[in-house]
Amino acid sequence: MTWFTVSQVARRSGVSVRTLRHYDAIGLLRPSQMSPAGYLGAGMEQGPGDPGVQAAVAALYQHINLRFYVCPPEVFRGLADLYVTDARFTATWDRVRPGLAAFLGEAMHQYCSGLPDGTAP
Repeated sequence: MTWFTVSQVARRSGVSVRTLRHYDAIGLLRPSQMSPAGYLGAGMEQGPGDPGVQAAVAALYQHINLRFYVCPPEVFRGLADLYVTDARFTATWDRVRPGLAAFLGEAMHQYCSGLPDGTAP
């Protein structure tokens, strides 16, 4: 497990501390662990199909559908593919943790595999 402060995660991901705290508050992005001193655990020890990881992906899917546009599973899969194939997306996610873009992409594909075709909330 690698430990980071909130500001370190914000710097690496290119978003503000306030945004990270908002994502945590709405359940969109939660640290896998938090130390008693307040450090965030950035681990990918769980697999992409882990129930906690899938719950986070489901929250992201819901967030996109409720805040931006109706996102069919095919579009969400395309977003997952962008995280891996587009160097800009990959660089952004992998600044947080090397390999995170591929991990998210796989987790998003697994989530979509569990949805009935054409399903959007």
